[in-house]
Amino acid sequence: YFLDKEFKFNLEDYSIPTNRKSFQVDAIALINHYNKYFLLIGECKHSVKGGTGSNAVNGAYDKINTYRSFINQRIKKIFNIEVTPLYVLLTKGHKVSNEKKAKFTSSGNRKKVIFLSEPEQNYIQDCYEVSKNTYFAFNQFLGMFAQDSKFYKDIEVGALKTVTNYKANKSAFTFSIMAKDMMPLSYVAHRRGKDSHSSDSSNSKRDDHYQRILTSGRISSIAKHLERDQSPFINNILVSYRGKNNGFKFIEKKTIGQGRTGELVISGRPGSFHVIDGQHRLFGYSGVTDKKILDQTLIVTAFHQIDQLEEAKTFLSVNRNQKKVDVALM
Repeated sequence: YFLDKEFKFNLEDYSIPTNRKSFQVDAIALINHYNKYFLLIGECKHSVKGGTGSNAVNGAYDKINTYRSFINQRIKKIFNIEVTPLYVLLTKGHKVSNEKKAKFTSSGNRKKVIFLSEPEQNYIQDCYEVSKNTYFAFNQFLGMFAQDSKFYKDIEVGALKTVTNYKANKSAFTFSIMAKDMMPLSYVAHRRGKDSHSSDSSNSKRDDHYQRILTSGRISSIAKHLERDQSPFINNILVSYRGKNNGFKFIEKKTIGQGRTGELVISGRPGSFHVIDGQHRLFGYSGVTDKKILDQTLIVTAFHQIDQLEEAKTFLSVNRNQKKVDVALM
């Protein structure tokens, strides 16, 4: 399926509008995440001069889109399992404007690619170096750069709605969900990623992230705790919904629970939820060896229609105002 012992897709079987009958891949990886296979196909452009490199970068983008439909056909023939291809354009030494990045990654662009310049690459590398957790690093990658893609099945849960402001136009929804279903829909807005471009059209360049990257030590200790106690943490994980408006639907059951009870349907897109408080409790599950523990149910409270400033204030309110338990009470 690959030619010349290199990463070249053999495309001889397809009617390609160019004379080329193969596609050489600069970087490729097959990753199993949340029981779904992703094939990352990378096109790389490196400049030692530090120029804008518009022609080179545009050429790489055009190359991907000339061949992607044929490569997709080839992928279906190669694998006897369902594989989702992700086309990634990586640059080093090129000065690429945020407008250009937004054009390449726009959700309304059918020829969308995941664009990673050095800040994005460095951020993902940091996620792994600090956490030493491949699940978490790849989950952050999807959460930041593939938010518009519906990779997973919708999640349907029972939920309780609580109004959170005086005008009664903002609400929070509390529900229980298995850890293995919540993690793929969640990501964390880390300070180290504040200069990274994101696929989220509401804020394409994140400059107001405030969380720290969770550490390998915390993941390990929490995973051991979960395996030792065989029970989840009982306090709520606080998240903010950042996904598409039509990806979050609350169906009220007006005759139950004073009208505040209903069914919440969440679209299966990565990065739909940003974790305000509880990233270690949530992603600590990525470090467990006993996969049955991933079926444990978590209590989650999701804020809807709040901005990042409100998220940060909530984070501070929870963490800054906590006090240690009095020794006498213990």
